[in-house]
Amino acid sequence: SIKLYDRDLLNDILFRNMIIMTGLMLIFDSMSRFDGEPFAIFSPINQIGNFSIFFSSSIFTSLWLGYVHFQIFEDADRTKKLFVPVAFLNLLNIALLLISQSKGWYYYIDGNNIYHRGPYYLVSFSITLALLIVSSLLTLIYRNEIKQKKYYSLIFFIFPPLISMGLQYFFYGISLI
Repeated sequence: SIKLYDRDLLNDILFRNMIIMTGLMLIFDSMSRFDGEPFAIFSPINQIGNFSIFFSSSIFTSLWLGYVHFQIFEDADRTKKLFVPVAFLNLLNIALLLISQSKGWYYYIDGNNIYHRGPYYLVSFSITLALLIVSSLLTLIYRNEIKQKKYYSLIFFIFPPLISMGLQYFFYGISLI
């Protein structure tokens, strides 16, 4: 990726940022696994990890949406315009996440350093899911505009996250990010 990277191509910028976000999300997810650990040092690590996962999930799927859009239309200006409504969704998610830190809307971590889903957990979940679904719908709608090799990569991308999100939603306490 580094050898082929072109700083001027939106396609490469989005792809590289998705790789970086994937690495960061793996680190954040590891940090959020200190659930229930009694030592004082683990509480802030758990807090930071959970906050960062909620923060970065919609950003990653936004990058994916941009990547799919560019693969279909191959128009950087048109793809950049897409980021205006997507930025609004991310800002909404971030605002609710920040409020959630004191209100427990998305999640809260109790005095025993144990993570609990909040009453508005599904809002964050839905934002991430909606971005994935829009990406897939674009791929399906414009399938004739996409080379077959790219089409299969774009359309099958959604399955691992969807399966993981479903399992994670229905089997509380496991992490498959």
